Amino acid sequence: MANNNVRGGTLLDVRINGRPYNPTNDSSPNINTVRFDYENEPTGNGDVHTIRKRRFCGVTDLELSMALGDFEAISEIWEAGMEVEVTIQRADESVYGGLLMPEGEAPALSGDGKVTVSFVGREFLKIN
Repeated sequence: MANNNVRGGTLLDVRINGRPYNPTNDSSPNINTVRFDYENEPTGNGDVHTIRKRRFCGVTDLELSMALGDFEAISEIWEAGMEVEVTIQRADESVYGGLLMPEGEAPALSGDGKVTVSFVGREFLKIN
């Protein structure tokens, strides 16, 4: 079975709603492309049932470096709660993309101009 959870790696390009953002050098997001989790659950008679649970795909813990204008654009996405196109290109030239919704509370801009964001949706696929 293929590993559908990708962790870390240098990011070359991040686009959210068509707008380019700069990932920080320390950015090591979790990229999830699997739509289902499977769990084995024992029963009272010694058998085991496999349970399939649907889960969201997307990207979490994505750290971006941004100016005030970029932060305002990201904040508008959270305020609207709208689905946006997210694409991420890693240093190994793999590209992931999909229509995702912002997850969690609206991000806060840190004193050093960094923001950590997460997006989830039904599909976030490896495009290239």
